[in-house]
Amino acid sequence: MDVFQSIGQGIEKTLDALKDSKERIHYQAKKYSRQSKLRLEKSRVEGEIKRLYEDLGEAYYQSIEAGSDQAQRLLHELVAKLDQEKEILKALDNQLKQDLVEEAQEPKERTCPHCHEVLEEGDQFCSHCGSSMEETKVFQRGIFVDNVEILTKMCPNCGKQVSVHAKYCNRCGLDLENL
Repeated sequence: MDVFQSIGQGIEKTLDALKDSKERIHYQAKKYSRQSKLRLEKSRVEGEIKRLYEDLGEAYYQSIEAGSDQAQRLLHELVAKLDQEKEILKALDNQLKQDLVEEAQEPKERTCPHCHEVLEEGDQFCSHCGSSMEETKVFQRGIFVDNVEILTKMCPNCGKQVSVHAKYCNRCGLDLENL
C-alpha cells in the first residue's frame, strides 16, 4: 500500500509542478503578446509618420511653386497630423519602456532544482522533497531568453552566471565539470 501511495504522491507532485509551469508560461505568453502588439502598432505609426513627412515635403514644394492659400492650409493640416502621430509614438515608446521596467522589477522565485517547488528566502532544505540546497547551491533561478527559461549556475570562483551545460566559466576559465 505504501508503494501505491508513494506513486500517487509523486504523480500529484508532478501534476502540481506542471500546473505551475503552465500558469507561468501563460502569464509570460500574455506579456510578450502585449509587447508584440505594442511594437507592431509602433511600427505602423512610424510608417505613418514617414508618409506624412513625404506629404509635407510635397505640399511645401507645391506651396512655394503655387503660392496659394490652399497649399498653406494643407501644410498646417499635415503638421498637425504629424504632431498627433509623434505623440502616439511617444506614448507607445513609454508603454514599452514601462513594461520592461516592470518586468525587471518582478520578484524572481527561487525553486528547488529537484522538484521545482517554490522555496522561501533562506531555505537550506526543500520543504517539499527534503533536498539540501547546500548540494545545489551553485544553481540559481534561470534567465529568460525569448520566453524560454535558461537554467544557469554560478561559477564558484568568480560568481559569473553560466549555462548549466557549460564545461568552463567564460569569465575566469574554471573547469566546472570537475569541481
